[in-house]
Amino acid sequence: MSWSLETALKILSLNDTKLVQKSFHINNLQLSTENEHLVSEFSKEILKSILVKYDKDIARIWLCTDGKDGLSERMQQLVMLLEQEMNTVQSALNTF
Repeated sequence: MSWSLETALKILSLNDTKLVQKSFHINNLQLSTENEHLVSEFSKEILKSILVKYDKDIARIWLCTDGKDGLSERMQQLVMLLEQEMNTVQSALNTF
């Protein structure tokens, strides 16, 4: 997860009092255990959604071949890049 996304999720989980008072420092956001859990769950769902989208993209690429000569070299490279991205996202998901 990027720092920006994690920070956005933490800000979204802050209570109204802290938001109105702006009584937080972005680098030192302290959340309740419940809100930390919420941020973790949101993060997992976002990562799972990304994995599903990558999987669909790869499936669409394979459907474009129509069983002909297979994938071109460029398309094979694209699939490999998407699979590497999937591995990175899966690794991030495994950290939760």
